[in-house]
Order: sequence, then structure tokens, then C-alpha cells
Amino acid sequence: MGDKSGASRAGRPERRPWGFFFFGFCALCSALFLSGCQASRPGPCVCLKGHCYSVEIAETPRSRERGLMFREGLQSGEGMLFIFESPAPHAFWMKNMAFPIDVIWADEGQRVVHIVSDLPPCQQDPCPVARPPAPSKYVLEVAAKESEKIGLRLGDVLDLRQIR
Repeated sequence: MGDKSGASRAGRPERRPWGFFFFGFCALCSALFLSGCQASRPGPCVCLKGHCYSVEIAETPRSRERGLMFREGLQSGEGMLFIFESPAPHAFWMKNMAFPIDVIWADEGQRVVHIVSDLPPCQQDPCPVARPPAPSKYVLEVAAKESEKIGLRLGDVLDLRQIR
């Protein structure tokens, strides 16, 4: 019969690798949880209410003007983040868009100040304009009805820690 005292035959304590495996598993799970969409897609990421979106950044006048125009679609978990130099009631339209989207405006403190869900593409000129009632510094465009799906509300906060 074997010795049950925990000592090996050489007199040294037995090493049980289970602690290392458990620690490694916990570390991996924590890294995946904290990284949000970074684990599945490289690049910038915005999180809202625990849901993370891999985003393209529109921070130059040209990239903001083009936005998502001339694209065929936007997948769940993807989006475009517009970053403006200063807060203002930044207006958006859906010219040359082929699909509806949700548009989420946030102030300097990254708090959601306005939401338009399922904004349809423009069918003819002049295109309607979506404008927030309050100044915003950030605007996030995501797939249509995404804001409803996650239960987004005014005052919720954009998590931009993975942007820069």
C-alpha cells in the first residue's frame, strides 16, 4: 500500500499539477472576459452594458463624412465609432446606405444622451436628418435593433477603454 502522508518515495512532497491547471484556467477565463471583443477580433472595441463591439474609428472629417456609406451590411458585434473634437448636437443622415442601423449619441462623459433604433436608409433626396437633443462627442453606429436587444437606456455609459 502506498503512503498517504503526501510524501513521495524519495521523501519529497508530491506535486499535484491540478493547482497550476486551475490557476491557468482562471487566468485565461479572466483575460477573455476582460478583453471583450478583443479576444475574437483585433482592433478597437467599445462596450455597452457588457456587450462589446469591434469598431472602426471615424475621427477625421473625411472618415466621418463617409461613415458606413456604400457598404452592404453591418454584422452583430460590429460598429463604427465617430469621435468629434468637441461636443455638439451632431446630426446624421442615411444617404447612400443600404441597411438600417442604430445610432447612439454619447456626451463627453461617455453617457448615452440619445438613441435612434432601426434608422432606415434614405430612399430619396432630401434625406431626413437624425439629430440628438443634447450635445455629443461620441456617436456609435451598430446593427439595427442592437440597442433594444441589449436594453440600452439613456444615461448608460460607453466603455471606451479599449479605444486608445
